[in-house]
Amino acid sequence: MKRLWRGTLILLAVLSAVQGCLLTVSKASDPPFLTLFAQQGCDSPCWHHIQLGKTTLTQAEVILRQDMTIRDLGFSEDGLCWTAGNWQGCLGSDSGQQTVNSMTFYPPDGDFRLGDAVQVFGEPLASADACLFQDDGPFETTALILFAHQVQLTVSAPTATFSLSPSMRVNMISYSRVPSPAQFSSPWRGFTLLNDSAGNCE
Repeated sequence: MKRLWRGTLILLAVLSAVQGCLLTVSKASDPPFLTLFAQQGCDSPCWHHIQLGKTTLTQAEVILRQDMTIRDLGFSEDGLCWTAGNWQGCLGSDSGQQTVNSMTFYPPDGDFRLGDAVQVFGEPLASADACLFQDDGPFETTALILFAHQVQLTVSAPTATFSLSPSMRVNMISYSRVPSPAQFSSPWRGFTLLNDSAGNCE
C-alpha cells in the first residue's frame, strides 16, 4: 500500500512538472503582441496599469521602469517614449495636469496585422472611408478602424481596391480620451469593401 501511495505521489509530481513545462513553452511561443497587450486588470483604456486621465507621466515612468521588457525609456517632444522588443510607443499628456491622455504604439513593419488586432481588441465598432496614400512607392489603401474604449488603428495594404482584409498591416495603434472623430461613420461590416469617396489621402 505504501509503495502504491509513493508511486502515485511520484506520478503526480511528474505530471505537474510536465504541465509547467508545457505552459512555459506555450507562453514563450505566444506572439509578442499578446504579451504586450495582455489584460492588466484595470479599466480600459488602460495599458500596464496606466490609465488615461488618471495616471500622471511621472507615475507612468515609475511603472514602466519596473518592467524589465521596457527599454530606451525617456522623454521626447512626443511625450514619454519607450521600446519593447521591436515595438515602440509614446505616452502623451495635457500641458496642464500632466496626466496621460493618449497612448500610441508603433508595431514593427508587417509584424502586426488587422486580424491580430481583432484577436487582441475584439470586434471593431466602425471604420472610416478609405483613401489612397503614396510615399515614394506604389499607392496603398489606408483606413482608420475604431475599436471599443477609443482604440483606433491606422491600417494599410499595397492595393487600390479599397477593401479590408485580416492581412492589412497595422501602422499605428492609439488610445485616446478624445471622442471618436466624425469620420467613423461606417459601422463595422466585417472584411469587406470600403467607401472610396475620400479619394487620395490629404
